[in-house]
Amino acid sequence: MHARSHVRRFLPLLLLVMLLPGSAFLFGPISYAASHATQSNANAFSATRGAVTRVGTVDPRLLPTGKVPQASQPTRLIPYHGVPKLKQTVGKAPTALGVPLQKGAPKLLLNNFDALKSLDDQNLLGYQLEPPDQGLCIGNGYVVEVINTVGAVYRSDGTAVVGPFNLQNFFQEVPGMNGASISDPHCYYDAVTHTWFATIGSIPPQPPNSPPTTRVDIAVNSSGDPTKPWTVYRLDTTDNAHPGCPCVPDYPLFGIDAFNVYISTTEFPLFSLGFNGAQIYAIDKISLERSTSAVRSVQFSNLSSGGFPAFHLQPAITNGQAAAEYLMNSVSFDNLDNRLGLWAITNQQAVGKGGIPTLSTTTLTSETYITPSPAPNPNGNYLSPNDDSLLSLQYSNGTLWAGLNTALFISGDTASRDGAAWFAVHPSVSSTGSVSGNIVEQGYVASQGQYVIYPAIASSPDGNTVMVFTITGPTTLPSAAYAVLSSGASSFGSVTIAASGATTDNGFSCGGVLFACRWGDYSAAVIDPSSTNVWVATEYIPVVGASLANWGTRIFEVGA
Repeated sequence: MHARSHVRRFLPLLLLVMLLPGSAFLFGPISYAASHATQSNANAFSATRGAVTRVGTVDPRLLPTGKVPQASQPTRLIPYHGVPKLKQTVGKAPTALGVPLQKGAPKLLLNNFDALKSLDDQNLLGYQLEPPDQGLCIGNGYVVEVINTVGAVYRSDGTAVVGPFNLQNFFQEVPGMNGASISDPHCYYDAVTHTWFATIGSIPPQPPNSPPTTRVDIAVNSSGDPTKPWTVYRLDTTDNAHPGCPCVPDYPLFGIDAFNVYISTTEFPLFSLGFNGAQIYAIDKISLERSTSAVRSVQFSNLSSGGFPAFHLQPAITNGQAAAEYLMNSVSFDNLDNRLGLWAITNQQAVGKGGIPTLSTTTLTSETYITPSPAPNPNGNYLSPNDDSLLSLQYSNGTLWAGLNTALFISGDTASRDGAAWFAVHPSVSSTGSVSGNIVEQGYVASQGQYVIYPAIASSPDGNTVMVFTITGPTTLPSAAYAVLSSGASSFGSVTIAASGATTDNGFSCGGVLFACRWGDYSAAVIDPSSTNVWVATEYIPVVGASLANWGTRIFEVGA
C-alpha cells in the first residue's frame, strides 16, 4: 500500500495476506456446526443448507444525493487481496499477434457517456476512493451502474434519472466513513422475470463487545423499473466454523440462471493469516423475486481446482437455457499456467425445495497465461493489473466466454506488454451431473506498444462477441476501449478507443512502478435484452476528475 493512502479500517491484519505472499497459508477440511445438514461428494466438496433473510425495502428516489462535509480522512483505498503464491513456476510469457489501434467506429459505437467517478464518492461520502469496480445492468430503457460505494440510474442516452446515491444507504447499511465497509458490487437485469438484482460485500460496524460479522447484501426489484423500491436481503458469510474465521467474503462474484442466484466469494480470515478458498452460494431466485422473508440457500465449501484451493471462482451469467449453472476459474497460484477449472451445478431446482444440488468439476488445458505486469502511464506512474484470475464469465448460444489479464510478448514489439487472454468453452454434463468441456476457440487481444487490462466479455445472440478493457501505455493515456469478435471469426478485430483518457492517472495510490496505481478491479459487459447489442463499462481518466483520485467510468453501447 502506498503510504499516503488510508486503508479501510476493518482489515489491518488481513492485509498481511497481500503483503506477505510467501507466508504459509492455512488449509484443511471445512467443518460445520452440528445444526447444519451437510453432504460431500466424491470430490470432497462440502455443502450446507442455509437461508438469506429479508431486512427491508429501499426506494432509490428517496435516497440523499446532496454533498456532505469532507471526512476526516480524505481518501480511502479498497485493499487488494492477492493470490496466495504457494508455487512458483518459471516460464516465458505467451506470444501474441498485435491488432491495430484505432479511434471511433461510428457504425458500431452507439450510446457513449461518462458515468460515475471519484467526484461522486467525494460529494456523497466526503472522501475520494480507489478503485471503482463496476457493476452494470441494462433493461427497459434503463442503465444502472454501481461502483464500490455509489450507484446511479441512467437512461440509455446517459441522462441521469436517479442518483448518484450512496450504496451504504441503498443496501441499508450504516453510512459514513465509520459505517459499513462495502466493496465489489455487481448488478443484473433478468429480462425473463423483469427483475433487477444488485449485490455487494459488507463488513458492518460492530457494537462494543460483540463478535464481528460479515455478509453479502442482495437487493431485488421485481417491478421492471429500477427507480422503484428494492427489497434488501442479507447473506451471512462470517463462517465462524471455518479455519481462522470470522472471515471476509472478498471479491463476491455474481451469477444467475433460471433457478438461482449464485454468489462466489474468496474467503480470508479477518484477523489472522490464512485462506479458505472460494465459497459458492446458490440462492433460490423465485423466492427472492417474491420477496419471501427467508430464502433458501446452499453453500459449497472445500473447493479445489488444479491441485489448489479455488480462487476467484466465476459463476456464469446464463443467457437462455443451459443444462447446468457453469463456473470457471484460472489456476492462479502459479506465475505461469495453462489450465482452467470448469464447474457445473446441476439439479439446481433442489435449492428452492430445501435440497442440495450436484456440484462437479474438471480441469481443461488452455493457452498459456502468466501474471501481468504493471502498465506504464506517460507520466511514469503505472496502473496495477492485479493478477491472472478470471474476470468475467457469460454463457450464450451454448458457449462459455471468459477472459483474464496476462503478460505477453507481441510479435515485432520491443518489450513484454499486458493483454487479454480469452476463451470460448463448450461445456456439457452427463446424466449423473459430471461436467466436461472443450475449448473451441481461444486467443489474445493485444496491441503493439500498449497494455490491455481488465477485460470483460459478452457474446450477443447473433454470435458477435464484444470485449471491453482499459488500454494504456508509455505514450497512451488510460482510455476506455473495446474489440469485436465477429460471428464465425477466430480472432478479435482492431482495438478501438471509445473514450480517450484526458490525462494520466494521478491518484493518491500512485507511486511509480513499486506502488502501481490502484485500478480495476474489473470492467463490465452485458447483453441488451431488447436487442443484440452489448453494453460495456470500464475505467479511464475523464476530463473532469477529483483532486486526489481523478478516475472516472465510461459506459457505451456496441452494435453487435
